[in-house]
Amino acid sequence: MRSESVTRVLVTGATGFIGLNLLEHLSGDGYEVVGLAHRPLPRMAHDWLAATGSAPLVEPVDVRDPDAVEALLVRHRPDVVIHAAAVTAGADRERADARTIIDVNVGGTQSVLDACRAVGVDRFVHVSSGAVYGAATFGSATLDEHTCPEPTGLYGVTKHTAERLVPVSYT
Repeated sequence: MRSESVTRVLVTGATGFIGLNLLEHLSGDGYEVVGLAHRPLPRMAHDWLAATGSAPLVEPVDVRDPDAVEALLVRHRPDVVIHAAAVTAGADRERADARTIIDVNVGGTQSVLDACRAVGVDRFVHVSSGAVYGAATFGSATLDEHTCPEPTGLYGVTKHTAERLVPVSYT
């Protein structure tokens, strides 16, 4: 991503595993980073990032709220948005809370895409999951751009659906 024109990056899902690692890496590489998450950055994570010399701002915004997402993008004007927000759920939560998973993983992706388009963000990076390939993820075959998606759970289905939204919404 290194480019003279890319200086400000917004990371959704900033308090999750991937989001926290992106905050650390990008901040350490000199990018101005803003995180978006539905909950505040945990104190331990803030202290850890501060100890590495980078303590990016994390804004408490829910990706399911399109107006709040757009307002955040207007306020920070990122060059790139990396969308890592997702509910990674197991079978029990998928049965008990399917609506939230769908709303965040699919609806939240669309909210972020719409906001990026409205504000004029040039680059959008969608973080997906091997779950879109179902059992093939754990097989011995190499996964590549020709591998057919075969999600088996709601998480994989929603991540695959979100992948399909990106080219439709952001071209």
